[in-house]
Amino acid sequence: MANLSIDDLAKSMKAMGMNVEFYDGDILLPTARIKNDPKKVRVEEFKLPPLSLEEQERRRKNEEKILLKRASNFTNGINIYENFQYVDIDLMIPCAPNWAFNKPNQEQLITLISSIETMGVLSPFILVKDKRSTDYTIVCGHSRHVALKNLYANTQDNKYKFAPCFVLDYDEVDEYFVRALIID
Repeated sequence: MANLSIDDLAKSMKAMGMNVEFYDGDILLPTARIKNDPKKVRVEEFKLPPLSLEEQERRRKNEEKILLKRASNFTNGINIYENFQYVDIDLMIPCAPNWAFNKPNQEQLITLISSIETMGVLSPFILVKDKRSTDYTIVCGHSRHVALKNLYANTQDNKYKFAPCFVLDYDEVDEYFVRALIID
């Protein structure tokens, strides 16, 4: 098979009835839609007023700070094990729905519940805490969260109310680092 360019591949796929957009960049989620996808995407454009020079400079400095922090996180790493605590399951909220993997089916959930009843939570959650909120965003542990909520609802036993967690500070991580943790 000959080496195809991206354009040749797009033309071939279009000939097969697939309208796929290609994007080179650091986005981690698919953005392409197939031709017969029932979900329709609506695009709206609007114009913002021009920014003042002070606002442009503030945004540039903020973006520079974010990029430096991101580079540091990926180069030096973050000690996710530094802040261990038990967190109330009612204070945990799922991360964005398009970041998480598939939820367990009923059989898998029952197996997980049985395992937690027998041995407890063996792998702590990884959460991100925003200082401006009382909630913790779940990075890793969505299935365990569902299992613990079911166990607590059915038993009212406090050993299922508080889960072991490694808590990351919202100011220390950014969206790309969190997504990399989810994928890992």
